[in-house]
Amino acid sequence: MATSKTAKPAKAIKAANDAALKGYPKAKMLQAFNKIGAAKDAEDTSAEDRASAAMDIVELAVAFRTSNADATLETVVAGWRDNVRLTAMQLAVAGNRFAKVTPGKDGQPDKATLTGYGNNVASIAKGALEFELTADDMVDDDGIRSFRATRRAVEARRAEARRLADPDAAAFADEMAAADEAWKDLRSLIAESGKLGNAKALRQTLEGHAADIREQLIAASDAAEQAAAEAA
Repeated sequence: MATSKTAKPAKAIKAANDAALKGYPKAKMLQAFNKIGAAKDAEDTSAEDRASAAMDIVELAVAFRTSNADATLETVVAGWRDNVRLTAMQLAVAGNRFAKVTPGKDGQPDKATLTGYGNNVASIAKGALEFELTADDMVDDDGIRSFRATRRAVEARRAEARRLADPDAAAFADEMAAADEAWKDLRSLIAESGKLGNAKALRQTLEGHAADIREQLIAASDAAEQAAAEAA
């Protein structure tokens, strides 16, 4: 555990790193988000222009990392996130359709957040920064920069990160997905057979499994209640 003597210098170093971050493209971010959302009473932006502006935001995030190559990735991501919050406030005040202000509670300052498509774009841009995507990660099959391709790359890396963080949950999700496919296949085959015996056997098997699992859940609940009572 860090002592107060070591904690203070570490905090000071982090503050210095945060202050040293440079290159946040404030004007370009506002311009891109205004292309995406514009004012609430403005004409809708075309899907093509919106996707292009979204990709601009992604590339601005990647460039922010390049501008701060000497800082830790954690510091750069935190700095980007804090700057985007300020951008969200400016957008909300200006009436951008994808930004809103939430009044602060108990004397806390108001907060601004991006919403809808604006929030999705900000999330993917942050992911591109966090996972340090390369130019190759952000192009489609035709070699053209694409927000859709970037989103797929970020989502794939996030899924892998979740798998590494909780292998058991990942294995459970995999088995559930496989079970869904097996169920669809089996049901289709039984329907194709048109035989009452096959349908009856399936029903009996499912009911048997359901009863077994229900007993497991009841036993687990009883055990938890008993443990709580003994601990009281």
